[in-house]
Amino acid sequence: MAAAHIIATADLVHRIEQTRQGVNWLITARRTDQWAKIEGIFYAARELCTRPIDGEAQRELWRMRHDLLELRIVLRREWQAKIEETTAKLLQDNQPLRQLGEMLSGLPPILQKSKDALSRAGNLPPVKMLSGLPLIRDYLDPKQQKQKEITQALDQTLDYPFMIELGWRLDHVLAVANQTEQEFWGTIGDELNAVAQVVQAIAEKVQQIELQYWLVEPYNELVERYRQLSQHNSLAQHSA
Repeated sequence: MAAAHIIATADLVHRIEQTRQGVNWLITARRTDQWAKIEGIFYAARELCTRPIDGEAQRELWRMRHDLLELRIVLRREWQAKIEETTAKLLQDNQPLRQLGEMLSGLPPILQKSKDALSRAGNLPPVKMLSGLPLIRDYLDPKQQKQKEITQALDQTLDYPFMIELGWRLDHVLAVANQTEQEFWGTIGDELNAVAQVVQAIAEKVQQIELQYWLVEPYNELVERYRQLSQHNSLAQHSA
């Protein structure tokens, strides 16, 4: 029975590993397909723009722009879902850490009072003894580990914002070639707001563990620059 149990367990572990490898392959294939879509549009548009942009070419550029928009929406929604998935498990046990942090917030004054009392009594313990209390050490280490895990999990989703911004750049070039730049700037606002909400969701989640995630500020600035360009072009169109 024991041998059969060991064999069954080993077989289960093998099957789980095979499933994990299969899932990883599907994820890689999915990402490759998305990159291929952007790269394919880039090369096709470059070839199309080597000749005069007639009516047929304009329709083709419109189709490419529609494909880019649809791809960006898929990327944004996948990005948002991935953030929810990767952070939910890592943050679900964060409540004990927060409660412990609140309890420890009143600990330093207590330590200082004890230190002063011992000093007056002429029996001051070494500083290392106070700073190395197990309770403080046990609080800081898990918190720092949690921040590291969240950072690594979010870093694994960086392809999404990168491809979204690359899609904006390529879409803008196609709009200029198609003489529809004003339409591009006039309709991008809602998409910018949707991306900004994803970044805000990241900021709110990492705030739970007092983590300043490095992507939040620069990506907010990037979205704001696109928004300013959109407003500037809208004003220029009205004044023309």
